[in-house]
Amino acid sequence: MNEAYRSCLESGEWFRHPDSPPGVSGWSNYTTCVDLRDLSLRQVVNSVYICGYSISLAAIIISLLIFMYFRTTLNSTRVRIHINLFVSFMINNFMWIMWYEFIVDDVKLLNDNTIWCRMMHIIVQYFMVANYFWMFCEGLYLHTVLAVAFVTEGKLMKWLYVIGWIVPVIFTGIYAVVRGLSPNVPPETTSWCWMEEAYTWLLSAPVCTSMLANFVFLVRIVWILVRKLRAAPGNEEHNNSWRAVRATLILIPLLGLNYMLAPFRPEPGAPGENVYQILNAVTTSAQGFCVALLFCFMNGEVSHDDDVQCVTTKHAKLIVSIAYYSELYVQMLSILSCFAFPNLF
Repeated sequence: MNEAYRSCLESGEWFRHPDSPPGVSGWSNYTTCVDLRDLSLRQVVNSVYICGYSISLAAIIISLLIFMYFRTTLNSTRVRIHINLFVSFMINNFMWIMWYEFIVDDVKLLNDNTIWCRMMHIIVQYFMVANYFWMFCEGLYLHTVLAVAFVTEGKLMKWLYVIGWIVPVIFTGIYAVVRGLSPNVPPETTSWCWMEEAYTWLLSAPVCTSMLANFVFLVRIVWILVRKLRAAPGNEEHNNSWRAVRATLILIPLLGLNYMLAPFRPEPGAPGENVYQILNAVTTSAQGFCVALLFCFMNGEVSHDDDVQCVTTKHAKLIVSIAYYSELYVQMLSILSCFAFPNLF
């Protein structure tokens, strides 16, 4: 076990570090207490997060520009929801880049535990929750359109704005107030810019609830789509079903790998922890890129024609929709990680 130490000079005085503040008579060397292998792993993982979030951010921005450029052709409620989802991904990725770049590795900043640093933590949590809630809005919209006979999309869109942007403010605000004012929070959890766990269930509970609801939506959506595809005249039933299943199978490993691996997370110091940490960083930070790739760059509505003509037939729209919303299936897998690992955020 490594130990901290002080150096005694020949004069009988303790060694004083040149950078020590006035009035400090000695300096304790804690550098030998640092686990250099763990520190190196953390630096690598943080770099992977920054790189992955940067790539995802660039892809999301390009996707938003494409949607905005073709806004007259792709003008629909569904596309407006996609744009809000992409905006939540963009801000969420940007905030995580700032967090890992300027806060996580700044020991002095963490020790100072300034109010703006804690506010940064709250803002990061807000956009994280908003990101999940806009995923919920995607599923809620498609389920409503397919399951309800008459829908006023204008009113529905207003409610989706409230759910996607306002409701996360409520949950994040409750979390901030409870954590900041509760006397039951241990002292170590009120320092280091609130990086330590405390009352995270106030955020993970609504997030996990939204993902469970998305799973229910997906089951009903797939059932409705399969029923409609089977009833489509002139289409081959097996080919239509296979296209829907294939889209789901593509999205599950791309967007759900980090959730599927979460229950198998090794204990700290156990064999395989390094591989898990890096793999989890890659799959988590690359989610925005995968969403941009599948929802925009490979979107049939964007790339079908040179003039970006929308799909016009009803059943073709349903086939395209399954590619958008089959990613909701992986949310069920992430529910396991919510309860297996309270430190979701």
